[in-house]
Amino acid sequence: MKLPFLVMTELLFSGSEKIPPFPADTPVDTIRFADASAAIHIPDLSPGTFSESSETPPDSDPSPMKDSPGNSGYVLFLSGSGNGSCQMRLCDPAGRVIWSYPWDDPHTLFEIFNRCMDILDHFRRLFATLEESRIEGSFREDATENSSLERYISHCSRIIGSPAYLVDSTYKVLAIDPSPIYSEISAIWRHLTGQRYLSYDIISALQDSGELQQMDTRNGSSLIRSEIFPTEFISCTLENGGQIIGHLFFVGYNQKLTPGKVALAEQIRQYTQKILAEEATFFSARYRGYENFLIHVLENHLPEETMLRRQLTALHWKQDGLYCLAAIQPESADLLTQESICRELESKSEGKPVILENRVICIFLLTDHTKRQLLTKYLHNLANTWHYPIAMSDCFFGFSQLPIYYRQTLSILQQKYCTEKHPFCQYSDIAVRHMIQHALSDEDLSLLLDPAVDTLRRYDQRNGTDYLNTLKTYLQNERNITETSRRLYIHRNTLLYRIERLEELTGLDLDNPAIRLRLLLSLL
Repeated sequence: MKLPFLVMTELLFSGSEKIPPFPADTPVDTIRFADASAAIHIPDLSPGTFSESSETPPDSDPSPMKDSPGNSGYVLFLSGSGNGSCQMRLCDPAGRVIWSYPWDDPHTLFEIFNRCMDILDHFRRLFATLEESRIEGSFREDATENSSLERYISHCSRIIGSPAYLVDSTYKVLAIDPSPIYSEISAIWRHLTGQRYLSYDIISALQDSGELQQMDTRNGSSLIRSEIFPTEFISCTLENGGQIIGHLFFVGYNQKLTPGKVALAEQIRQYTQKILAEEATFFSARYRGYENFLIHVLENHLPEETMLRRQLTALHWKQDGLYCLAAIQPESADLLTQESICRELESKSEGKPVILENRVICIFLLTDHTKRQLLTKYLHNLANTWHYPIAMSDCFFGFSQLPIYYRQTLSILQQKYCTEKHPFCQYSDIAVRHMIQHALSDEDLSLLLDPAVDTLRRYDQRNGTDYLNTLKTYLQNERNITETSRRLYIHRNTLLYRIERLEELTGLDLDNPAIRLRLLLSLL
């Protein structure tokens, strides 16, 4: 483990009003004493300055210092000057001095050496613990229940001294420092630990301010002073194959975030990015900021009222609006197909789609019931074009009712009310049938059925007629001759003949409303 020299100097000169300039990105992995003979070979630099290493050694360049590790890394040498001060020199792997500083404070050489070693050993132990937490458990398991990943993030927090959390590209929380103190400090932290996603109103505000784009376009780790967050934080962008797979954040709740902490965070970022790219399978490659919020609601985990209002405001939705939702079940569960469906729904219908359990669920805010008719026609055409089952819920007022009507669409798909011939289905078309199936056993259901239905089915099979479908269409259109003829593509006189004939075959009295209701239930 190589410690950024910036971290070393911040801790060594803590509280000092004058911190010497230093090569910030230089990693230190060794601290040594320099003896008197070695010291004379080191060219003196102005106090508190550093020089850039060059490929060609300077004229005064001596051979590497005694006990130098050669090309193994950067070394901090300490030597006594004889007048009570300590001379500090940082050398590159070739032995060239790139920084020199005489420390005139009343400290012995051994005191300074011990302080330097304590700092280096402290971070070596922390990074060793970080490595152990990775080895102890696999990161391949479900991120939401990944205790090994949670332990890993807790160790990251210890290294920086500030709470950390890891998110994927949709800002779903994969792991977070579970320390309860942070939930007492920040409402945002309470939401992150409880709901496991960064709320959409925050994401929307970050988008509008341009800060989200800045974070996604910055390579490595950087200190962010946000207009949206009251507390500064370090953002570490995680990539894989040139694509952003997530972010690691360190939040400055309890300690000031310094350049040294940013340098440490960058070391953690590089290490984390490497192991997650090798091991993790739970990173989302897409970005849809509202997705985590809507999935949470669909699963009946409604946030408290104030948070709900904030989320809906960011979506430009309202709590008491008119809503409807659709569930699409593609034959293929691959992400490419699902994303293609999402793009179609977002661009053509202004719906908000999410992917949940290999289905695409889309929520629509409707201005009035006329919009519902247009939406029904649109979804019906999509189902016939794609040949995917599409289930549409009832329209309802009140966003908080979303989980109930989500269950309507699931009932349609799970009970296979959508067929190959009729891939589109509205819950209103099967609601009574669904009620009866849930209320009655198969034996009780057979008692309910009108025997005339079986009579007409058998007659149609023997004679190639269409009396059963004629009866069903006639009843569904409330015995309207004109509309029934149009839907069956037959002349009205043909329809009148069929009705008269099926009444003869079954003895039905279609003027009796009780008989008509029983027939409709039997035909569902």
